Amino acid sequence: MVEICLGNPYKLKYKWTSLCEELVGLMKKSIKKGDKIRVYSTMSKPALGPEDVMVYVVPNEGMARVAEHFNVRDGGNALGCTVIGEQSACEVYIDSEYAGEKLQPTYVSKLIWHEVAHNKSRLSNHKMHRGSGLLKAVVSDRDSLTPEDIQFMRKHVYTHVRQWTGGFDFGAPP
Repeated sequence: MVEICLGNPYKLKYKWTSLCEELVGLMKKSIKKGDKIRVYSTMSKPALGPEDVMVYVVPNEGMARVAEHFNVRDGGNALGCTVIGEQSACEVYIDSEYAGEKLQPTYVSKLIWHEVAHNKSRLSNHKMHRGSGLLKAVVSDRDSLTPEDIQFMRKHVYTHVRQWTGGFDFGAPP
């Protein structure tokens, strides 16, 4: 079983059930027949297995846990961030100045899928981004999962990547 943990270090109120369901719908297309995918949210540091992935869901880039800790800021209209290293880490932002409001679960699930693709493939922007689907540089709400996306994730989803869980160690949110 592959598990995707959506870290909620700010204890945000959000449509977590809908977000988890949307992400399961996207991910299950790349899972081996007979295997399962579990997506869940947590407000505390989880215990992760070797195939699991951690994605922090935080308000915006200004309140980033991954970008702040690893000192990587895209600036502008960034909707997510992934750091690849000895421990990989990724996050998405749900309150976006870019969108002017809290992003809906259908869109956030696509952003999470994209960051999981970076995390599991261990590929940087210039090596992963493709011309269409959810692997392109800027994913919009109108974009959909393509057959190439499904194959890409199928190739990488079971890769063991050590995850950074330190996003819960920052103390109380500001």
